[in-house]
Amino acid sequence: MTNASAIKAPRAETRSGSVEDESAVAKPDAQNRSSTKREDGPRAGRGCEAPGRKERLSIAPIAFGDAAAFVREHHRHHTPPAGHKFSLAAVAGEQLVGVAIVGRPVARHRDDGRTLEVTRLCTNGHRNACSFLYGAVARATFALGYRRLGTYTLKTEPGTTLKAAGWKVIAEVPGRSWTTPTRPRTDKHPIEPKLLWEIAA
Repeated sequence: MTNASAIKAPRAETRSGSVEDESAVAKPDAQNRSSTKREDGPRAGRGCEAPGRKERLSIAPIAFGDAAAFVREHHRHHTPPAGHKFSLAAVAGEQLVGVAIVGRPVARHRDDGRTLEVTRLCTNGHRNACSFLYGAVARATFALGYRRLGTYTLKTEPGTTLKAAGWKVIAEVPGRSWTTPTRPRTDKHPIEPKLLWEIAA
């Protein structure tokens, strides 16, 4: 298996670049930066705001296979998705600290050709990496001509990082199991109710 923590993303754009304009990256408030180790959402990996030295973050493209390897190593309760439209990496120095995988919406009625979905967002707990990635994937999505970007969190989670990045709750989705009498399956993901979040161009 690829050692995801050792993956280096080449030619990262820093916050002063066009992809990662620091003024456009929403940041959690001081209380959230210091008080929680838990990340928001069923797509999350380890905590977004783990204590530690704050390092300068940069953004870089990342191959789907490398992003998937990072998700396998760090995600709390999800395996990687089957594919992607694009993925981005958050890099601190030479260390890969987080990934965001963006693909087509899971719900068919949202798959209108102008909407994408963050299907996985996972970090190793680096400070501000979550909001940094949410801001980056939104700008990249809109730059590609898409108009909406969505993602899901569990209803029991506060969604602090998404709120800080400017996302809004637009729907509540009942929990469901993928198993049926004719096609039994083992659920490998939480089946409790979820909130659908969205940010629009």
